Amino acid sequence: QTKKDLAAGKEVPIADIGKFVEVSGKIKFITDEKFQFTPAGIPTIKNSKQLEEQNSKPVHKPSYPAPHKADSINWSMVILVVILLIIIGGGGYGIYYYTTQSKTNTPTVAVPQPKDTVIQAPPVALPIDSTLSKDTTAMAATAPLPADTLQVNTYRMIIGNYPNREKAEKRLRNLKINGNHVDMVQKDSVNFLIVTTINCRVADTTHVIDSLQRLFGYKGVMTFK
Repeated sequence: QTKKDLAAGKEVPIADIGKFVEVSGKIKFITDEKFQFTPAGIPTIKNSKQLEEQNSKPVHKPSYPAPHKADSINWSMVILVVILLIIIGGGGYGIYYYTTQSKTNTPTVAVPQPKDTVIQAPPVALPIDSTLSKDTTAMAATAPLPADTLQVNTYRMIIGNYPNREKAEKRLRNLKINGNHVDMVQKDSVNFLIVTTINCRVADTTHVIDSLQRLFGYKGVMTFK
């Protein structure tokens, strides 16, 4: 009904408040000049009991630590890195120390030289290696013992026999590098002998041969004449 009255050009009043009118096809509300309304004031939190209750409650503090500032130093990480560096350095030094001590404590085995071998033993005949060829066996005979077993003689001892020159020369070079006084004697095309010179008493020849066998690893050691 209000819309019909407004469409007919009438005003629709609301008592003590104002009226509705239509202006240029739009409905407007015009407030009465005598109308006055003052709403009740909104109570502030300062005067309420709610403020007192909030103030009486303890302030909540978070259990996690406050975040670091962007430009602050994280000392926990610095200390952790320093500890790791100390552990790594200590481990490296321990390995170095252990390696050095192992090299220092390694015993040095002195290899006896044939010239210094002097062993007391009763005179016996020198053995002849059955593994040598017939020509070599005949060539390397036992040196005759003189009547005086305390006399010092010079003997040439066979300490190796090789089937070709190449192997014999290789063995000869290795022995000379180690300070041994040796030379090579060619018996024939398949017998190349490695010979060393020994000065010892007649009574010590057997033990000298045993020593040479252990020293040079050749079981057929015998005198060469």
